[in-house]
Amino acid sequence: MTRYQKLPNNIDPPTCQPPSLEGYFLSIMVKLSRKLHYECLEDAEVRKAIALLLFCKRNTKNSTIMDFSFNKLHQMTGLHYVTLRKRMATLEGMELIMRHGKEKRNLSFLRVHRSCDRNNILFPDEELKSVKDYEDALLSLTIVETQRHKEYVHKLINTLKYSHSYQEVKKARKKVNSEYAGVREFVDNGISYKYLSKKMGVSLQKAFQVVKFAVEKKFVEVKKNFEQIFSRGVGYCLNKFNSPYTFSTKNNIYLIKANSYKILFQ
Repeated sequence: MTRYQKLPNNIDPPTCQPPSLEGYFLSIMVKLSRKLHYECLEDAEVRKAIALLLFCKRNTKNSTIMDFSFNKLHQMTGLHYVTLRKRMATLEGMELIMRHGKEKRNLSFLRVHRSCDRNNILFPDEELKSVKDYEDALLSLTIVETQRHKEYVHKLINTLKYSHSYQEVKKARKKVNSEYAGVREFVDNGISYKYLSKKMGVSLQKAFQVVKFAVEKKFVEVKKNFEQIFSRGVGYCLNKFNSPYTFSTKNNIYLIKANSYKILFQ
């Protein structure tokens, strides 16, 4: 059939349908600079303000609220007016919002990531439904970054032991000697709640809640390091000695170590 021939009556002409965008926005990963994440851990007010910004960027077109008013922001987020004014003032002080348009009625949220990907933290937000979820997600990134750092050190140690490339071994040895006191063995003792509490700057109870949140929102998977050993009559004598075990019952010894984590996204 030439380009000038007509199609038969029983054949419909081809149509050009645009690709479906269903699920496209759900696959986007949020980018946040590492420096800004550290500021979120150091200052709770900054963390709350950044959580508001990320929520608004996801739920607005082009990260812009046309004809901005706090009433619109209240309807979008469900937060109190006083809370919104306080958080917006924090964002304005950090120069992360910009007013523009006629009489500067429009408000845009500026980017919170760097141009170089290695200076950013990526995390999914399809499971995050509220500003509070974004606040807990920012805390959950502490678990993710700590686990990634452990995996990085483990990779360095394996390179020293098993790599056949002289250049890779030389580079890994220099890194280990300068930053990790020349260690040659990697031992994964998990990440304790006490460490996470100190790192996040929150209470121990809040650290438990953040770990639970991270598991529910599919940020990480928890592996509990729990060991049970049968020993008849041990409950009568264990407490008399300096034992490394956590506790005992009548016929069992229990050893509980810090949890290990597996990151569920890349």
